[in-house]
Amino acid sequence: MVQGLHWGDEIRSPAELAPPRTDVTEQEIEGALALMDTRLSSTWTTSATRSPTSTPRR
Repeated sequence: MVQGLHWGDEIRSPAELAPPRTDVTEQEIEGALALMDTRLSSTWTTSATRSPTSTPRR
């Protein structure tokens, strides 16, 4: 069932949903990138042996 919005007060500003701003250090960024690299390398082997559309081994 589809229900429409009829009044302006039924629509919230997207600004209310935005996460608060925070400071991130270079060390935190490097750690996050290292974690992503680790997760990707454990899922995918080298690009020469597998394509990005291949199903990862479990």
